[in-house]
Amino acid sequence: MDEFNGIVFYRRKYREHDLLIKMLTDDFGKHTFFVGHAHQRRYHLNYGLQDFTAGSYAGRISNHGFSFINEVNSADLYSSIYSDLDKSSYVQYIFSLIDSAFEDNLVIPAWFRVLKSTLNQIEKNANPETMSHAFELKLLSSFGVNFNFFSCAVCGREDLPLDLSFKFNGMLCQNHQDQDKFRFHLDQRMVKCLQVLTVGSIESLSKMQIDPKNMKVLRNTCDEIYSNYIGIYPKTKSFIDKLNNES
Repeated sequence: MDEFNGIVFYRRKYREHDLLIKMLTDDFGKHTFFVGHAHQRRYHLNYGLQDFTAGSYAGRISNHGFSFINEVNSADLYSSIYSDLDKSSYVQYIFSLIDSAFEDNLVIPAWFRVLKSTLNQIEKNANPETMSHAFELKLLSSFGVNFNFFSCAVCGREDLPLDLSFKFNGMLCQNHQDQDKFRFHLDQRMVKCLQVLTVGSIESLSKMQIDPKNMKVLRNTCDEIYSNYIGIYPKTKSFIDKLNNES
């Protein structure tokens, strides 16, 4: 029997009475768990298998096919996230980013801790969109994109105003910005915002305040990065974009 901590990404009906639970675990990475008869209303483990739940579990981990959950030792539902459409939408998007960035079975304990901390902060009312952009930027290297937001891609200088350039796959200082007429023309507050979100701790980012105008610029910048370099557009992101367009 394997003991592990896990965060439920989602649950899906499988056949008539069974469920598939996608979960990130601390010691075994991402796994899909088969839970027989779990679709029945009074199934005794249901409380620990809800969306937006983190808990301690016992079962059998398999690197080939489904894994299995036999016991829920303890579980906590992130009730604020569960009941709030904005929070739950951004958290589901964060889940989808992690699911896309890492293969199943890959052990990523550091990311488990970062995700757990993020859920705790969003549950306490940290801005979920800010947290989602932090994940987008922090996960770039896991997608194979190594952006340096801190120095000029041409000369390496860090002491001059910088701007984002896809042509140079990074930043350009003011001495070299004429080499890319399609650079982003970001103001230095937004450049600083990108830098802080990339390297800041989740606890410090949870206190970060971004006004609506700058949030829109940040959103568009991250969208452009993911569109040009990553090429994924999860359904959860489509739903978030629809919400933002309606607001």
